[in-house]
Amino acid sequence: TILCVDGATSTHQGHYFSRNASNKLGVSLAKDATPTSGLSVSAATTVTDNVWHHFAFTKKDRTVRVFLDGVLDATLYLTEDLEPPASTHAAYVGCYYNSTLFFSGYLQDLRWSQTCKYTATFTPPQIPLGYFKGYATSLMQFEGSNNGTAFLDDSFNAITANGSAVTSTDDFKFGTSSAYFPTTSDYLTVSYGLSNFNW
Repeated sequence: TILCVDGATSTHQGHYFSRNASNKLGVSLAKDATPTSGLSVSAATTVTDNVWHHFAFTKKDRTVRVFLDGVLDATLYLTEDLEPPASTHAAYVGCYYNSTLFFSGYLQDLRWSQTCKYTATFTPPQIPLGYFKGYATSLMQFEGSNNGTAFLDDSFNAITANGSAVTSTDDFKFGTSSAYFPTTSDYLTVSYGLSNFNW
C-alpha cells in the first residue's frame, strides 16, 4: 500500500492506493453506507523494472482515474457515495492501516490535494512538486539526510516514522533524497489522518 486514508479497525476499510501483488497500481475506496467494503479498480500495466515512475490517482465528480507515467491506466465510476475521512483515523504511507500490505522501495514527492489535477494524458513533472492552484492537504517531498528519520510535510501534518523507514540519498528522482522503506515492516503515520480532505 502506498497511501491509506481513514482505515481503522474492521468497521472502516479506509481508502487506499497501492501496488498490488501483481505489481499493478490499484485503488479501493470505502463506501459511505457500508465502510467495511469498497469500490475498487486495478490498473492494466505491470510495473517491475526498478526505475522511477510517476503515479497519480484522481477523482473528478464520480470518476476515479489511475495514471502511470502520465498515461491513463484504469478508470472507476463510483456507483455509491464514499465515506468521508474522520479525524480519529490516522493516515499511513507505506502500509495499510492494520500494518499489513507493506510497500517496499523508494517514494518521492507525495501530494494529496483537494483539487483534481489530471483528467487526461499528461506529461509527468520534470521538477520537484510545488503548490498548484488548489488546496494541498499534504505535500511530502521527503528531503532529508541519509538514513534520516525526520519526515516533513509542507502542509504541517506531523509524520512519525515506524520500523526502518528513513530518508535516503542513495536513490532519488529530484532534489537530494527520497523516502526509503527497506523491509516489510516500515511505514509512516500521518497525524489527523488527512481528515480535512473532502470528497
